[in-house]
Amino acid sequence: PGRPAPDWRRRIKIGSIVLVVAVLGWSIGTYAWASSRMRNEVDLSKVIERPAEGDCTTYLIVGSDSREGMSAEEKKKLHTGSAAGKRTDSMMILAACGSGNTMISLPRDSWVTIPSFVGSESGKKYAARGATKLNAAYAMDGPELLVRTVEFNTGLRIDHYAEIGFAGFANIVDALGGVDLNIEKGFKDKNSGADFQAGEQTLNGEQALAFVRTRYAFAQSDLARTKNQQKFLSALANQAATPGTILNPFKLYPTL
Repeated sequence: PGRPAPDWRRRIKIGSIVLVVAVLGWSIGTYAWASSRMRNEVDLSKVIERPAEGDCTTYLIVGSDSREGMSAEEKKKLHTGSAAGKRTDSMMILAACGSGNTMISLPRDSWVTIPSFVGSESGKKYAARGATKLNAAYAMDGPELLVRTVEFNTGLRIDHYAEIGFAGFANIVDALGGVDLNIEKGFKDKNSGADFQAGEQTLNGEQALAFVRTRYAFAQSDLARTKNQQKFLSALANQAATPGTILNPFKLYPTL
């Protein structure tokens, strides 16, 4: 007697189940691995007197001038200097809503009221301070006080906090293989290391950091810098979300 015909339906069904399980396992494993690589040091449950939750999910995204973990050679290459500690030079609120996403920059020199707080290390209570620069909040008592200050002055509840330093920012860009950007007008800035011609170009990590840090080359220094930061982050996000990144493990994992 001849060999029975293969049951292709059964084979396709089993193959589909195996494929789905493999994709789920890869996705969950990747998420767990990426989460383990993040430093979860900020506890928003410590923030007091918070606004009510809104309809959107809000993120406070902070770029600090931290040089942590950078060698002297890296500091020289990225034109970062060697200042100790870290300051929140760039702050943005991203609101993810059902109607779409909105991002707004918070200039670091914005005059705000820093509300009363209890020092995280001293345990001492500090009275509210009016007419104080926004980036002073982080310097006074870290990210939790910065979140409290933003919430106090905007009435928005911050759901998530993300912070990145100089080296981390440059590494993200390099992991993507650079970011394509159209620079409308060329500029130079010896402080940040910026030296750009006008036109379409691909920025590597070093160039990208110089682009988003530059302020001395512009008349409206901080406002022009925030516009460049938003422009660059939009380009970076669009490039990171392409199939060429998501489906390429050699780009995806370093970026994550």
